[in-house]
Order: sequence, then C-alpha cells, then structure tokens
Amino acid sequence: MRAAGWRFGWRRPDLAAALGAATAGHLVLAYGLPREQFFALAVVWLSLFALYLFLIKNIAALSITQWLAVAMLFRLFYAASVPALSDDFNRFLWDGHVWHNGINPYALRPVEVAQRGMAVQAPLPELLHAMNSPEYYSVYPPLLQGVFRVAAAGGGDVFGGVLVLRLFLLVAEAGTLLMLPGLLRRLGRQPAEAMWYGLNPLVITELTGNLHMEGIMIFFLVLGMRLLLSGPLPAAAASWAAAASAKLLPLMFLLFLPRRLGRRFIPFAAVTLALFGLMFVPFADRSAWDHLSQSLQLYFRSFEFNGSIYRLLRWIGEHVYGYNPIQVLGPVLGTVAAGSIIFLAIREQRPTLERLPMMMLASLSIYFFLSPVVHPWYLSTLVLLSPLTGLRFPVVWSALAVASYAAYRKVPYEEVSWLLAVEYGVVFAFLLYEAVRVRRSPSAA
Repeated sequence: MRAAGWRFGWRRPDLAAALGAATAGHLVLAYGLPREQFFALAVVWLSLFALYLFLIKNIAALSITQWLAVAMLFRLFYAASVPALSDDFNRFLWDGHVWHNGINPYALRPVEVAQRGMAVQAPLPELLHAMNSPEYYSVYPPLLQGVFRVAAAGGGDVFGGVLVLRLFLLVAEAGTLLMLPGLLRRLGRQPAEAMWYGLNPLVITELTGNLHMEGIMIFFLVLGMRLLLSGPLPAAAASWAAAASAKLLPLMFLLFLPRRLGRRFIPFAAVTLALFGLMFVPFADRSAWDHLSQSLQLYFRSFEFNGSIYRLLRWIGEHVYGYNPIQVLGPVLGTVAAGSIIFLAIREQRPTLERLPMMMLASLSIYFFLSPVVHPWYLSTLVLLSPLTGLRFPVVWSALAVASYAAYRKVPYEEVSWLLAVEYGVVFAFLLYEAVRVRRSPSAA
C-alpha cells in the first residue's frame, strides 16, 4: 500500500470531507450533547460510525503512522471537556480524594464519610452531590486507586482532576496505538487493522471522552500479549498483573495459558498473582476486603443495564413468577459463564499463543452476553480483540450500544426494551453470519 501523504485534499475531497465531518461529530459529543438528548445523540453516534467505516474502507489513502496521528487527534478533541455521557468520574475523584486524606477508599461508603463529618474539604461535597452511587463501597482495583489519588492530588478541583485522569488515558491510548501494529504483524495480520480500534467512535468517546479506565487495562493487556509472544516472561507477567489491577477481567484469560506455556505457566502465574496481591497491600484491612466482596456480589444480584440473554430470561421470569428474579438469575448466569469459559479452556483444540486473542474474545463475549450489566465502555476490550482475530461483530455491537443510552431520557432511568431487542437481534445475527463464514473458510479460522 502506498500512502498518498497529507496532501490528499485536492485528490481525495471525499476523504478530507469525511475527516472534517468526523472532527465535527467528535466535537459535538465532547462539548454539546448531554445523554438525556437521546435522539440527537443517536444521530451523531451512528453518523460517526458511518464515517468510521468509510475511513476504514479507505485506509490505504494514508500511511499507518498518519492514521495513528489521526486517531490521537480525535482523542485530543476531548482534552478540555467534562464528560457529558457519564458521571462515573465523580466517584473516581472521590476515591482519590478520600485516600489522599488518609481514608481507605474501600473502608467506608461515601454516605458514611459524610455522616461522620469527614466530607468537608473541597471538592468532596461537590463530588458527593454529583455521584451516582454514594451508598455503595468502591469496586475499583488498586492500580486505578493510585491513578485516582494522583488525579486528586494533582488536579485540585473537579475540572483539574478530570484533566489529570484524561492525561493518564491519553498516554495509555497512545501506548496502545503504538503497540498494536507490531502485535498484529506478529499475529500474521495487517498492521493497518489497528485502526478498527484506533478510529472506533465508542472507544474514543467512552475512554478518552468519558474517562472510563478500560483504556489503562487495555494498554497493559496489549503490552502483556506482546511480551508473551516475544519478550521476557516475567515482564509479561508483570503487565498481566497490572492489567488485572486496573480491571479484574484479565484474570479470566489466565485459564487459557497453562496449555500454551506448559511448565512456564507456574512461574508466570506465580509472578502475576503475587504482584496482583501486592497491589492490595496499601489497603490491607479485613473490613475493606469484605466491602469489596460485597460490592462485587451486588454487581451480580442487584444491578442491571443493557443485558441480552439476562434480559430475555428476566422477562420470562417476571411472567412466570410475577417478580424480577435477578437475585437468583444473576449469580446463576455468572456460574454458567464461568463454567462455559472453563469448558472452552479445557476443550480448545489448538492452544497456541497466536490463537490466544480468539479465546479471549470468545470468553469475554460469553461473559458479556450472560451478564446483567453491559455498559457501552465494557465493549472497548472486545473492539480491541476484533482486529486481532478478524471478527467484526464487536464493531457492530459497539455501534448499536448507543441504544442503551435511551434509558437516560427519564429520571429514574428506564430502559427501552424494543431498542435492546433491535441491538442484540442485529448483534447475534451478525455473530451467526461470522460463525458460518469461519466454519466454511479454514483460512479465516
């Protein structure tokens, strides 16, 4: 592929127009649209995805270096924005400020901090008022707590904290984008496929824009995969531990490594789990562990948002029993997901490191399809795995995830069942199409 260089405006006015329209769309999402305006949000979101597919189709017009610059430029458009589609950043900064003030962020719920008269220093009252879950203990792993504390100490007020959080994510995303082409090349894929992740509107909006910390986990996960393929094993284990210390999901992927690493798996797992445990040492408190465990149980027993199979089974349960069976259904589906992923790991036929991304995609998809909660930003990891495997259903899912934002039209929020049915109907149909295509094409498998 020969790049046309930056001087393509007069040669490719369509590409220049698409880049300009995408710029306008990202600026609108960054500075002009609250999540309550669902119709306008959906129009801008889906338009950005149409432009994204056009850019991917014309990927040969620029070099991979130039596309990486475009991907980072889109992220920089959000640099001075305060997230409008999510208020989770208030909890991030709250945890950072209470730890900075000597309080274990796992030990007390925000309402308890307030009741004890400890939430008096600015900006704690402001954060408490804007928070969406002050009655729950923190669930964010220790590496993120360190990021939150740096943001609290270095940012000062809320806006300053937002800027520091975004700086962390911009650095992480830059690192991911720089590593992805090399990882793709090592897996026998085209480096330009990195733009399926780099230009994806959900990834840009939800990570850099809305400050969701999957971006930090993804950076360490990509680094860990690259080191597994070509680097020293202890460094790969350290990266895996860091990824799990940002989000717990990478621990799931350890199930697919024993048959790939053989005898090397024991030292790899030992280093990973030891470093992961060391991350919790600053929070070594029995009550804090109990509180973290309670919060994780609440996730499966009480919370629901944008579920698919769970939502269908809940509808059946309500018609049969007359009430929402989430207290039973959530843990049962979690157990089914765990059993299915273990079964995948045991029965996998060709456990090579090159096929690891495919098994990561399969296991994470099972987990999300059975989960009661699938926030749009959760899908960013699936989008990462799309270019590494050649499967595109995560991209389709990322486009249709905007349907979940219809819930915020009202207060309290209320999901729109028919929109969720459309979202998952299309996703499952496309997944079935890709499954049939893979079965008919040995090279695609």
